[in-house]
Amino acid sequence: MPEHATANILLVTPTPARLGRLTSTLSEVDDFCVRNVADVALASAALAVHWPDLILLDADLPERAAYTFCRSLQASSPARDVPVIFVDVWNEGCDRSEGFAVGGADYLSSPFPAPEVLARVRTHLELARLRNSVHCAQLTSDRGGITAGDDFGEPLRMLGAQVDITVRKRAEEALQLTQFAVDHASVAVAWAKADGRYLYVNQQMCRMLGYSRAQLLEMHVMEVNAEAAAEEMWREHWRELKAKGSLTYEARRRHSSGRIFPIEISANYFEYAGEGYSIAFVRDISERKQTEKALQLTRLCIMRASDAIFWIRPDGRFIDVNVQACAALGYARDELLGMAVWDIDPNLVAAQWPPHWQRTRELKTRRFETLHRRKDSSLFPVEITANSVEYDGEEYDFAFARDISERRRAETALRESEVRLRTAIESIPFDVFLIGADGRYVLQNTESRKHWGDVVGKYPAEVTDDGETLMHWDSNNRRAFAGEIIEEEACIAVAGEERCFTNIIAPIKDDHEIRGIVGLNIDITERKRAEQELQRHREHLEELVSERTAALRQAMHQLVQAEKLAALGHLVAGVAHELNTPLGNARLVAGTLGEHLHEFASTVESGTLRRSHLATFLARAREAVELLARNTARAADLVGQFKQVAVDQTSMRRRPFDLRQTIEELLVALRPQFKRSAHRIELDIPTALHLDSYPGPLEQVISNLIGNSLIHGFVGIDAGCIGIDAAPVDAGHIRLCYRDNGTGIPEPILNRIFEPFFTTRLGCGGSGLGLYIAYNLVTGVLGGTVAVRSQPGQGTVFDLVLPMVAPSPTVPGQASLPPGSRQRPHEPRQSSDDATNH
Repeated sequence: MPEHATANILLVTPTPARLGRLTSTLSEVDDFCVRNVADVALASAALAVHWPDLILLDADLPERAAYTFCRSLQASSPARDVPVIFVDVWNEGCDRSEGFAVGGADYLSSPFPAPEVLARVRTHLELARLRNSVHCAQLTSDRGGITAGDDFGEPLRMLGAQVDITVRKRAEEALQLTQFAVDHASVAVAWAKADGRYLYVNQQMCRMLGYSRAQLLEMHVMEVNAEAAAEEMWREHWRELKAKGSLTYEARRRHSSGRIFPIEISANYFEYAGEGYSIAFVRDISERKQTEKALQLTRLCIMRASDAIFWIRPDGRFIDVNVQACAALGYARDELLGMAVWDIDPNLVAAQWPPHWQRTRELKTRRFETLHRRKDSSLFPVEITANSVEYDGEEYDFAFARDISERRRAETALRESEVRLRTAIESIPFDVFLIGADGRYVLQNTESRKHWGDVVGKYPAEVTDDGETLMHWDSNNRRAFAGEIIEEEACIAVAGEERCFTNIIAPIKDDHEIRGIVGLNIDITERKRAEQELQRHREHLEELVSERTAALRQAMHQLVQAEKLAALGHLVAGVAHELNTPLGNARLVAGTLGEHLHEFASTVESGTLRRSHLATFLARAREAVELLARNTARAADLVGQFKQVAVDQTSMRRRPFDLRQTIEELLVALRPQFKRSAHRIELDIPTALHLDSYPGPLEQVISNLIGNSLIHGFVGIDAGCIGIDAAPVDAGHIRLCYRDNGTGIPEPILNRIFEPFFTTRLGCGGSGLGLYIAYNLVTGVLGGTVAVRSQPGQGTVFDLVLPMVAPSPTVPGQASLPPGSRQRPHEPRQSSDDATNH
């Protein structure tokens, strides 16, 4: 705009005070002249006198008068070119499409930032002036021409006319000035044809899109449109622009770097020389969008805040409330907006509101407690934080209401807790005291007052005049204030009698900060006397315990030996049973052979010996010898096996052995225990599994586990099954799994089965030492571990993990035995040579 030109702006609003910031921004510009009328009737009258350059129209006029007035302006040809900008006072994000549909050119929204307001107003003023300049471009030009020429094209005569071009020159200057203003405008300007190709772009447009002017003039609008269906959108846009003449809308554009940003476009359609054109004023609204998003987010946070929030007018009426306010009071939002503060506060009446409002204005922010009444008439306590705010020339009370029902209950509970605590402290039969951070006593109970008098409010130095006692107190207090808990015993003379006390002093912490110390003095004189008496009895009791322990160990040793003898008894029974068959057969064959020999001798003596008699005797003798040899060999093998098992079980000899062969030999010896039952043993052990260990303790463990199954596990079971599996775990260990399908072990006693003398069948063949000895042999001599798992009715499983090479014995030449399992020093041990001597 030229500096001498003045833009006349007509503001139509009944409440100009609400638009104080907008009017002050426009009034500060020298070349703007702002007039205000209260309604559309006065505006129509003003238009009859003088047409303004721009109209600002309050969108909140009663009965939607703003939209009706704008539509009537568009129907009038003289007023059609005057841009109309709607003013949104409340910035409620209303639907602006209706305003654009009736011919509005733009919207201005609260809080009316000055840079944006000036940019938008100047843009539309420049647009109107440019449109008028284009319409005035039909200027008079001089017309001269050559009317005739010779054969060579040289002119023969010329007809000329002189024309005054002053008006044209002025128009050209105006156009040049306009072109310069548009080129350097703060808003982006672009001209385009119906096919979307740019005809002109100003410098701001180039900066906004990141292209040079030459690049943009070779491009189409669709190439910078960030939407997917850009071409279809442009065709629809052109049809709508041509029909309405002007459009203001928002879109997105793509920068040359690929960045997509929002813009606001004010597009105008005009025709020149029979061809349609679009001139668009484009504004980057990224910052505005961010501001709007922040405002929307702020409003969303307020509307959904956990506290009830009220916007209150000076007359005490609500103009807005959030969701929590509605939920807390039980009203719908529309109901609350028709109410006043005293409608929900029973402690306030309408006459008290003016001084209340004035007090809030003076303090700006104040906090107080009151009651609120719900829709169902129930009351609840609230804490109000009232804030006096002024906006756009009007005052408001922005109040937060927090339901403090829970806090009131907590405070009541805290007071009751303090009473209970004080009562509990008073009932403690010992001295109790508290010292504050300043070193003074702040609390003591009745028992403390009996001994020391009333010390509350005093320092320790005021309580005692004994220097040594005071020094000791101060030392303990400093340690407690440093975070240490002191517990000590001390003896002092009280009323001529020496009494003993336990002193406990501890810091009182509040979130890592020490606020004071608490002390407790307990008179332990009687306890000390009882301890001394108890010590005398204890010394005598220790002698009795030593004697009883020695006797108990002797009894345990005898029981262990009895258990071993019982195992040997089972072994002897097995030997007798297994040897009975081959030896009986040998005896029978020997008797039969004797009878045949007697018959043969009689035949020889009688002289009746024949060749057939000799052949028969030799055949029978040969058969008898074979039977004798077979049965005696079987007896010898059994004796060898039994001898090996007996040597292993009665000695601690370490040797390499095959695990499967050793257990098979043991099962042969234990076979008689299964003769009168249908119980069976299943063996699943690889043949090449060798150990360098102690076969005797291992056989003892297996024997005890089998005995445990027969005595306890198969009670009430006719045909039980025992499984013994073994497999390597790693390069140095094996897992030996013993299981049965017996009655199982109840969970309450599962953890006690390895205790000595623990048995559930005392007097029925159980000594309570079988599993105890097995556990100690596995974890001691064999160097392994044993675990048990069982469920009632589902049998029992013992998992033994044993090293393939047993650990070295704790005493040279002797493996370590579990308690109660060692041989007595005077018992002779069978040597390795004796054990292998058949």
